[in-house]
Amino acid sequence: MTEVLTEFREALTSGEPDEVNPAIETVEEMEPEARAELFDDAFEMCLDLYDDGDGYQRQSVVRFVRELAPRRKLFAVIDQVDSEAELSEELMAGDMEAALDRLQAFYLAALEDDDGRVRRAAIKGLKSLTVAYQMAGIENRPDEILAEINEMMADATGKKLKHLQQARNNVRLSRGPTLNQMLSGGE
Repeated sequence: MTEVLTEFREALTSGEPDEVNPAIETVEEMEPEARAELFDDAFEMCLDLYDDGDGYQRQSVVRFVRELAPRRKLFAVIDQVDSEAELSEELMAGDMEAALDRLQAFYLAALEDDDGRVRRAAIKGLKSLTVAYQMAGIENRPDEILAEINEMMADATGKKLKHLQQARNNVRLSRGPTLNQMLSGGE
């Protein structure tokens, strides 16, 4: 796994779209289990790269994290359960909530970045994260995200305010039924 992380680190720090984009695509194409196994170490690597990078590197890191996110495991779970089944803890192996909470803090910090490219990547990440929270049945987190965004908006102006408004709208629109509600036919 160390070799894979080294390759991802080199790609993300290169500043070259020809290296960054294939790394992001590689993560996107990984099986959910492989992403879940890689998540903790890769996320820590990404935090370091985000702190040390220029605007393009920070944007690349946010995009990479969005593809790495464990939310994709949730969609694989849908295929494993029938419409009468409850979402079991076994199917949600690992500490999904803790991972999603780490992503929440990361995306909210990126949403305050001075570089608009980074904020736009964070907006997409928050949208995906909201869906992941809903799918996992963690219903209060989107409200927490909205509250944080509203706090940020109080001091924001110009494009930063526009991006915060877009993030708020995306989070609102991305809220939907939980996986258990979908499986049971309720809302």
